[in-house]
Amino acid sequence: MALVLFGVCAQETNEMGEAQKALRKATTLAPDLPLAWKGLASLYEKLNKESTRKDLLEVYKQLFRLENDPDKFEEWTRKIGILLSLLDLDTLLTSWIEVKALEERKRLLGQKMISSVVGNLSDNNVPESILPLVRIINT
Repeated sequence: MALVLFGVCAQETNEMGEAQKALRKATTLAPDLPLAWKGLASLYEKLNKESTRKDLLEVYKQLFRLENDPDKFEEWTRKIGILLSLLDLDTLLTSWIEVKALEERKRLLGQKMISSVVGNLSDNNVPESILPLVRIINT
């Protein structure tokens, strides 16, 4: 917990490198602590760099795995869908398969059914090169 607080403080003082180190260490030491993952997600969202998008996607997927509140499932799937629309095709396919497997696991555990991860991948915000693939996935 101390590493999470240090990471948040470092982020607030614009010491992003130190914040990332602390929050990464916190997620390593306590991988089931959502607060650490949420801090890391907040950092990557604030950085808003193309180079950290894959890292942010992994953080979102971990938060999705840890979450037990159906409303939060929808929040994370929405964020994952938006982020996937910004990533390359290989990452899109791999992550789509992983998230669909997680959705099935949650469904089997009796949780509220999660809206489609690609719900945000409409014709309007998908790169033209992968639009046919997204249409196939959505069917």
